[in-house]
Amino acid sequence: MTSSRQATVLVAVDGSPQSMRALPLARTVAAQLHCVPHILHVVVAPMAIETARAKLGLVSPGLGEMTLRLRVGDPADCILEEATGPDIQLLVMTTVAAGDPDRDLGSVAMRVALGTPRPILCLRPEVGMEPSATAPPVDRLLLPLEGSRSTASAVRPATSLARRLGASVDVLCIVQPGSAPAVEQRGSIAAPRYVDQPQHEWSTWANELKERLLVECAGFSPGADIGVHVQQGEPGKEIVRFARQGRYDSIVLVRRSRLEPGRAAILRSVIQQSPCPLLIVGSTE
Repeated sequence: MTSSRQATVLVAVDGSPQSMRALPLARTVAAQLHCVPHILHVVVAPMAIETARAKLGLVSPGLGEMTLRLRVGDPADCILEEATGPDIQLLVMTTVAAGDPDRDLGSVAMRVALGTPRPILCLRPEVGMEPSATAPPVDRLLLPLEGSRSTASAVRPATSLARRLGASVDVLCIVQPGSAPAVEQRGSIAAPRYVDQPQHEWSTWANELKERLLVECAGFSPGADIGVHVQQGEPGKEIVRFARQGRYDSIVLVRRSRLEPGRAAILRSVIQQSPCPLLIVGSTE
């Protein structure tokens, strides 16, 4: 088992101002996890560490003590190789970098999200902070669930991370008006029929959701204090609205597809508009 002194939060930067805005979040989360924050910078040609530190501006208070790892090669490939290390607990990076035309996941971030089993804490550059700033702790997570056992099971890495962060978790279930409840498989739980009248079946439904999905599948402790909310609307927009209104520190998203154009519409919609960092989990298969 990896010791706390060896455990690492890896933050990947390309040297652009956009990518450097992930540093404050990485430092804060590393402190919460009792980990050491390491910066990974992929370059096109070998470079001395001192030269790279000066280029990245890693000489100011709060940045000078961060360890810098240099790699030469393809950015996504190098990040994926580094992320396989047994010491890596979490990967932090911005969703897009300089010059990337994508509004949701840039090419490098997408390849990394598809290729690593590690949890990834992604943030839009607009949500990040100046490199020398101090980010607030990640204390409150919003977990959107559609009621399937497979999605709840995929959340386990986020459950473990939330426990180690000491963060609270609120579950958000969204019902789309006019649509039939989507029950993917046996054991899944659809949202209550009377969304605007919780007195009818709310208590029974919420308890069943916690016991059958959150405890059995997602790995929450039986006595965990988990808030459960139900809202109506378009999922992507409603997740963003609810996160912004509730001032959550991160939204947990489960990657359920290969992210081809036309798929993963909810994930892409949330990434484009999220007011906070996103904790992306999901298998690489």
